[in-house]
Amino acid sequence: MYGLHQDVHHFNSFDKVRSLPLLLSQAGVRTGIIGKKHVGPETVYPFDFAYTEENGSILQVGRNITRIKLLVRKFLQTQDDRPFFLYVAFHDPHRCGHSQPQYGTFCEKF
Repeated sequence: MYGLHQDVHHFNSFDKVRSLPLLLSQAGVRTGIIGKKHVGPETVYPFDFAYTEENGSILQVGRNITRIKLLVRKFLQTQDDRPFFLYVAFHDPHRCGHSQPQYGTFCEKF
């Protein structure tokens, strides 16, 4: 266990936390997140562009490298002159926690 990740405080930050995307947004920076998102609530972690397991399949937004590449391209091609911050988080370092039987026994090999 770490930080606020425990039964007493659930998995979200407190409502008054000044998060990175919030501070960047206030400074005029366009923000984006693609892939794994284990922060909340949305009001504390607002991103202008978000494709995560919250609004798409974990197999597509966190594991499908082609899909991730297309989403990064979509973010970068957006007509916006502001500076930007794009966070891309892959699920693969945590593959065993989200293994899918139809794709074979990955974790058992290691």
